[in-house]
Amino acid sequence: MPVSTQRIEAFDEAMTAARRRVIHIISLVALLLGLVSVEIATHLHSLRDLPQVVVWFMGCGLILFLARLWYLSRVKAIARLRQAFELGSPRILTTALTRFTFNHVIPFGYELDVELADSTATHLAFGFWGHAEAAHVLRLLQSQD
Repeated sequence: MPVSTQRIEAFDEAMTAARRRVIHIISLVALLLGLVSVEIATHLHSLRDLPQVVVWFMGCGLILFLARLWYLSRVKAIARLRQAFELGSPRILTTALTRFTFNHVIPFGYELDVELADSTATHLAFGFWGHAEAAHVLRLLQSQD
């Protein structure tokens, strides 16, 4: 049975928060890399330091490439869950809502893990800054029209 348009719009709005969190984290990392890179580039004293600087910038490129892959995988997971959601209330095997902290101190949001009961038992992960946003998506997934 298809899901109501109102419920799909609520789902899309909630998943926008998940995409926004990924963009915030990537932006924070890019900003830090940029600040350190400017500092390194402006304080290059001799050509002897050039190999380390080249390695630094290659590492920055690798980190940004991996960040892009991470973002694209999250977008693909959102599209996969939306597709299952549009077809009706998705059959879910397991869900887990986990608080994520950096160094066991700094709060870094919540992770919602969903395992769909499809032919491949697809595992999907979504991040949210607040518990309320993650719990709202969980309620949307578990509720029936």
